[in-house]
Amino acid sequence: MTASQWDLDRIADAGAFVVAESEAQLHASRGDGGSSSLSKGTGSTDIYSISGPDPREYVAHMIGTTSAANGTFTWAWGYQTGQANGNTIVHAIRTQGEQLAIPELAESGFASDPRIVQRVLQASAAITRIYTPAVFRTDNGDTGYFLIDGFEMPATRVSDLRLAIEASMAGPGRPRDIRRALHQYAAMRRIGFAEQPDAGFLQAEDGMLVIGLDAKNEITGFGVRDVEQPPPKRGLPKSN
Repeated sequence: MTASQWDLDRIADAGAFVVAESEAQLHASRGDGGSSSLSKGTGSTDIYSISGPDPREYVAHMIGTTSAANGTFTWAWGYQTGQANGNTIVHAIRTQGEQLAIPELAESGFASDPRIVQRVLQASAAITRIYTPAVFRTDNGDTGYFLIDGFEMPATRVSDLRLAIEASMAGPGRPRDIRRALHQYAAMRRIGFAEQPDAGFLQAEDGMLVIGLDAKNEITGFGVRDVEQPPPKRGLPKSN
């Protein structure tokens, strides 16, 4: 693994689980029959709208597109347009990429594949602290990637934490270092985290999620403990 690949994975791991949770929470916030849409805003931002029982609007920052013609991912700042040049969010990502010499974040574009694009989205969320990505098809068939600013996730629940971890583990943006990703998930969500050689413990509002880990830090199962119970000294209940 090259130094740049290690750095991209390190940053992306920080955003992996929180991005999965935020995506799920945004989708759930639409309610039954709700939908989302994107429209042009003013300046360098767009508007992400949710229709349904509780209609809302959020600021959407375009970070890049994947071309339908050649599959290349191009950062918004690579378009050389007035709107892209005023996008301070995407320039912050570029600056971090240049400082760490990560080509996928520093150069105007790269030959994309689903894993790299998802890792870039996770890294972008971790850098900007805007955790909610959205994907839209453009009129010409390209895919546009946005960060949705202003969406606030509800209080943490054990079930949501587990679903976020499972979704991230099953998707193209699977963390490289799961224990590291759990540490950083807790930091992003501002919740407690404890660990032992064979487990990690995430403290949600309604209980404690226990994540079993083997010697390679792969997940072996999940358990739940009451809020007032401290982490056990050893061992993990068998997962279902």
